[in-house]
Amino acid sequence: MKESYGVEITTDKRHIEFERVCTFLQSTYWGAGRSPFAIRTSFENSLCFIARLHDPSHGPHHNRQIGFARVVTDKAFIAYIFDLFVFEEFRGHGIAKRLMKEILSHDELSQIPSFMLGTDNAQDFYRKFGFQNYIDSGRLMVRRI
Repeated sequence: MKESYGVEITTDKRHIEFERVCTFLQSTYWGAGRSPFAIRTSFENSLCFIARLHDPSHGPHHNRQIGFARVVTDKAFIAYIFDLFVFEEFRGHGIAKRLMKEILSHDELSQIPSFMLGTDNAQDFYRKFGFQNYIDSGRLMVRRI
């Protein structure tokens, strides 16, 4: 867990504001059509990163989730980043960058040689962290149902 500038990044799933996150994900191009059950199941089976606005001077009720990401991994060879977002009112303050830095430096993930993700609109953001567009060699396959 890291804390500075009033923002805390934690992997403690008890801090996920599920209804807010679920509603947000269902409104995105990548999460539309996901059921609350499927979203909850995906969180239970992922390493989740929760960004929270932390204000200890006002007590525990002034902690609010402001961003989220999750990682699916075998913890040896590959990890896939899903659902990284910052709620709109908190964008532009480096929260997504902090989430990515925390993911890539996390004890369970920092030695993994391959990370993957999919995005339709944030390629420039992920390039800052060393991601490149995949050149299809014909080996990568996917099955969708």
